[in-house]
Amino acid sequence: MTTRGAKPVALDSLPIPAFNPDPAKGGPIEGKVGRNIFRYYNSPTATPTRTPPPPRRSSSFGPRTDDHRPTNTPIIPPKVPYTAIAIMGPEGNRIVALEEGARLINAREGDVIDNRFKVLKINRESVDFGFPDLPKSITTRLPVQGAEGSKGK
Repeated sequence: MTTRGAKPVALDSLPIPAFNPDPAKGGPIEGKVGRNIFRYYNSPTATPTRTPPPPRRSSSFGPRTDDHRPTNTPIIPPKVPYTAIAIMGPEGNRIVALEEGARLINAREGDVIDNRFKVLKINRESVDFGFPDLPKSITTRLPVQGAEGSKGK
């Protein structure tokens, strides 16, 4: 590598300075080195033994339970997105008109709507829905808009 106006110099021709450590700055190491920083030394101490944790104190948040069994989590069914607007037809063959936004759906008992909600029973003022993916005991009742005794939206 050259700079402007400089002549190239061979690196072999440069003298190598001698290494003379200054005794005021630590000087040469005399004697045997006792520690190798690149080696892991196991200490001759005994292996620690596990001690049990101290007993728990009772808290004011409730009784102490040593039972760690999981508790049953209640199944919460999804919200039915429809509004029941009318019930039509004779007593044994009723049809319910459901509204979801601009969509109008007519359903009978036993119909499954959107693969999520099953019409279980069409009553005089309400509709009972079940859920195909959940246990049969989980149901939701939807009141009919404008029917007596029902709360409208």
